[in-house]
Amino acid sequence: MKLLADTKENVTISTPYVTLDLNGHTLNGGTVKAKPALTVTARVTVMDSSKTQTGTIKREDTAEDSGVSSHYVIDIQGGGWLTFESGNVTNNSGTESGKGASLVRVGDDSVAKYPGLNIKGGNFTQNNFIVIKVDRGDLFLNGGTLNSTDSYAIEDWHRATIKGGTVNGAVAAWTYSGGHNGDLTISGGTVNGKVESVTYDGAEGKTAKVSITGGVINGTLNTVDYSTGTTSNDPTKATIEVTSGTFSTDPSRYLIEGSAATPNGDGTF
Repeated sequence: MKLLADTKENVTISTPYVTLDLNGHTLNGGTVKAKPALTVTARVTVMDSSKTQTGTIKREDTAEDSGVSSHYVIDIQGGGWLTFESGNVTNNSGTESGKGASLVRVGDDSVAKYPGLNIKGGNFTQNNFIVIKVDRGDLFLNGGTLNSTDSYAIEDWHRATIKGGTVNGAVAAWTYSGGHNGDLTISGGTVNGKVESVTYDGAEGKTAKVSITGGVINGTLNTVDYSTGTTSNDPTKATIEVTSGTFSTDPSRYLIEGSAATPNGDGTF
């Protein structure tokens, strides 16, 4: 399926093994309330065959409609699996008060099936709110670039793995009393931003976990109790484990015994 011109509509792909070629054009979901530009409920590939790589999926949300009618640009649900190879995804949802809609949502706790997103290339940009939110399912970042200047580039409430690509923004694993144990693994790629493990409400028996086994981390590491706004010192609720990697700040607090981390830059943390 190839876009032959720019189009303003809200598309759902439920037929398996469809490839959407943006072909240098734009799929614009506008500002329609509760309607993503693209909803995926089957195995789908998105790519852009254009030489200019201008193919884009977007909505036109602003600060004014954030928290009112703003919505996801891409929503992956019902066991759907999206492989994103090239192209651009963008929106301007989000306010300073924390209202908005994630650029991409993976899964929903109210839906039993686990969907997934595999990013091999492309650019995902939303500066004022979350770029990729994993509610239920899996994220694999193998390439491409995620951009968020003021929010989380990845907010993981289930499972996420960073194997490659570049993340410009914060990444975090989250958990809360009624949810999954958020599990984030960083084994490659570059994260230009803080890395956090966050317990939302300090729930017993729920652990947010970050494992760093490689990659480059240009940012601080921290375990957080969101309910108190403080650092969490309880590893049964929020934990970070470092076995390898290159870091701009000293990760020794989270370093597993017998492991080693490499300073990034002049050889010192």
